[in-house]
Amino acid sequence: MDADNSVGEVTPLPHIASDIPKWQTIAWHIWIGLVICVNITYCLCTLHFGHNWGGDFSAYIMQAQSIVEFNAGEFIDKNRVTVEESSSRMGPVAYPWGFPLMLVPVYALCGLNLFAFKIVGLLNFSAFLAVLWYGFRHFHTPVWRSAVVLLFACNPYLIGFLNNILSDIPFLFISTLAICLIGKVLVASSVIFDPIKDRVLLGVVVAAAFFVRTNGILLIGVLCWVHLALVIVTLWRARHDEGGWRAPIKNFVSKDEEDPYKILRPLLPYVSFFVVVLLWKIVLPQGGSSHMAHLERVNADSLKGNALYYRDLLAHFYNGLPNYDKTKGTMIAYVASLPFVLIGMIRHFKIAHHIIIYIILTLMMFIIWPHRQGLRFLFPILPFYVMLFISGLSLFTLGKRWWLKVPTTLLCLLPIFFVLYHFSVRSAQQASKQLESREVIRGGPFADVSLEMFEAVKEHTNDADTIVFFKPRVLRLMTGRNTLRINNTNDMFVAQYICFLNKRQPFHIRHMQSIVAAQRAELVFQNKSYVLYKLKSTN
Repeated sequence: MDADNSVGEVTPLPHIASDIPKWQTIAWHIWIGLVICVNITYCLCTLHFGHNWGGDFSAYIMQAQSIVEFNAGEFIDKNRVTVEESSSRMGPVAYPWGFPLMLVPVYALCGLNLFAFKIVGLLNFSAFLAVLWYGFRHFHTPVWRSAVVLLFACNPYLIGFLNNILSDIPFLFISTLAICLIGKVLVASSVIFDPIKDRVLLGVVVAAAFFVRTNGILLIGVLCWVHLALVIVTLWRARHDEGGWRAPIKNFVSKDEEDPYKILRPLLPYVSFFVVVLLWKIVLPQGGSSHMAHLERVNADSLKGNALYYRDLLAHFYNGLPNYDKTKGTMIAYVASLPFVLIGMIRHFKIAHHIIIYIILTLMMFIIWPHRQGLRFLFPILPFYVMLFISGLSLFTLGKRWWLKVPTTLLCLLPIFFVLYHFSVRSAQQASKQLESREVIRGGPFADVSLEMFEAVKEHTNDADTIVFFKPRVLRLMTGRNTLRINNTNDMFVAQYICFLNKRQPFHIRHMQSIVAAQRAELVFQNKSYVLYKLKSTN
């Protein structure tokens, strides 16, 4: 008896035809190809040559740089000083190496080219759209799968987010692929290549997700849940056939003479996962290991606050919808979708229970995690929220006769058309605005005024100097200098220089007045946005 194959087989749902003519299949392949191509065009028009001040992107680029230059250990040593000696932690000593590894070819070929780095996110987003189409075949007809894909392909929030050089979009792609593979290989007991290769592939994909973001470890929890559910269902069914528990359990653990390795087959995803993780830990240690230090901030208040925060956060997926009086259109759409999500969960529980577990684990993890960074933290559950919403909505298409099915389908699609219209308008406006001003970088670390400051830092300092700056990882990326974030005047003399942005960061420049008056600081550079002081130690 094999728990990995004997239960959970999924035949096509009644509303999904399994005998679609070949010409229709080809037509749908062409359709999804066109959608992805149009999305790529929109995204390319929306990308710009700058970046915001978020420091994570600079850490990812420096990790990629360290791989190209074969000095990952040196990067970790320097970044440990920046992270651990600053007034407050700004991230781990090293992020998981998966996303920096994706940036390596770009850095090797193009150097510090932000536009080229953003193409990596765009390619991952395109692959994600393809996974939505082919991974949700068991849940929707092509029409409703098109609705799912278009809600992402036209989404102005996600298209705009591609201007961030972050691991969120690659993780969205790989984690969605992993969940779809779990559904196909384990829940549906389908075969892609063969039972052994499929399970090895599944473990490798889960490891790849963990390699990109540490919350990929939740996929191991989903794997454990699915195998536990399969074992329980198998034994429960056998109990009724055998009239008790003893015989089913004995048969379950006994060796199968025809297939002696059958009992080991469920272990293959875990074995391949741990082998891949072990290999990368040997080659690139320390990635993501210092995330755990942030859990010191967890308390009852943070748990309660995060629970309330994440309760409504998915409403931001609908950014681009108009408001009505004082009520946000995003919140109206989100609240209206929830009953259909619940219906979708009930409707597809047998083939989507692993998805529901993944949603629960993800929400629990971020409620515990003390930091908040908006909708990007919930990207991994967005495709499944939308899939369940569409599943619930499509249930209300009635009848098998065309004269009844077509009108009810169009009626159910009306709210989707409404959302897609506003998404498309906002995305087009985004792209048009960006095309008009793409060459001009008005703010952030790549604006002309910032680049002037970075050159001044390199001119007035040497490799042994330490500079205080409000975004230390960005300054180190741009200048190669050791940098700290210090939030008060008492501690800043561990450095030789301090640089202010708009006279307010890292703290208000008025606190420097007495220090300058006491001749313990000397102005060495100033432009309209930055002021650089050389600090004089009393020792």
